[in-house]
Amino acid sequence: MERAIREARDHGDPYIAEGIPLTVFLSVIRNIIAEMASEYIKEDDGYVPSFELVHRILNHFGGTSRDVEDMVSNVSIIGEIIREKKLKEHKLPRSYVANVGAFLSFWVNMGEENIRLIKNRDNPTLYAYCLDIEPITSILSHVHASVHISGTLSPLEEYRDTLSLPQSTVLLSYPSPFPAENRAIYYVDDVTTRYRDISKDDKILEKIAQYISGIWEEFGRNTMVFYPSFSVMGKILEHMGDYVTLGDKSGIYREYKSDTQHEIMEKVVGFKGRRGAIFHAVAGGRIAEGLDFPGEELEIVIVAGMPYPKPTAQQKALEQYYDRKFGKGWEYAVHAPTIRKVLQCVGRLIRSESDRGVAIILDRRAKIMRKYVDIRLSRNILSDIGAFFGER
Repeated sequence: MERAIREARDHGDPYIAEGIPLTVFLSVIRNIIAEMASEYIKEDDGYVPSFELVHRILNHFGGTSRDVEDMVSNVSIIGEIIREKKLKEHKLPRSYVANVGAFLSFWVNMGEENIRLIKNRDNPTLYAYCLDIEPITSILSHVHASVHISGTLSPLEEYRDTLSLPQSTVLLSYPSPFPAENRAIYYVDDVTTRYRDISKDDKILEKIAQYISGIWEEFGRNTMVFYPSFSVMGKILEHMGDYVTLGDKSGIYREYKSDTQHEIMEKVVGFKGRRGAIFHAVAGGRIAEGLDFPGEELEIVIVAGMPYPKPTAQQKALEQYYDRKFGKGWEYAVHAPTIRKVLQCVGRLIRSESDRGVAIILDRRAKIMRKYVDIRLSRNILSDIGAFFGER
């Protein structure tokens, strides 16, 4: 928004309506966004009522909703004029004014399949979030046939419904082609990362930290730990002593939200090249999907808490939408993505017929995974892991 204001000023600050210069209009929008952030953001985000932005613009400038639409349209027109001028000057035809105009036009006119959100209290930003992906996936209804294959499509019914595939779609699940004895999955039932529980008893996170450090120190095999979020990762690592500050040179790697793709890949290469290393990452993040760790590059995966989505305004809106559409809000918006994240994490272990590894889920809620994988409750996790590797 600040760049758009500067750009408008650099191009003569044209009027978008009688007595309203472009810079004034954009400054008012910027201030309205700041006001809405203060009012609507609870934690991570906030839901903005459909006509809230329009009403606040009208309160400031007067007129009708059609006047607001015309002003927004004029912002886009001015932006296009700026682009054309830059193109004639052999410059990159980029316009911040045009971008703001296009977004405001979409925001004002978007339908019920989208919701309006505001995020980032310190640097407030408007978001439009699409609840219904059918406009994108509808192309599948025009093909003769389509085949969808992945190791992590389950739950299949949710996949079919949210992609608006026909109810007659054939749903098939096949066992892994890799030897079953090459992988073991355990869970423990004396810890959880459920917010209600850890907010009452910080000892739970301390115990999870003890599980992680105990497993890594006991077996000295490349270990990857996946946390539900960066926030939970930070809280658990606080209980793991000074070793987490030793860094990559000590075989201890950690994913940060601020990491660039280059930084992430440098850490991955370093981890893969060592033995007895540990990598702390986030479920559903860049490490958890699409990377292979064959052989001894990864032998133990720890899922430090079931990665249920945080109950943000966006998440609640999606759950309500699926409830209205399918009658399965929690199952489709919460349960299904959690299952997939866990399957993605565990899937890092076995990428060929010769790979062997063990996964441990540190959360009593992991028993819901029994429908999707062979998972066993462990009463002595160190003993069970040792038995798998033939060390006990």
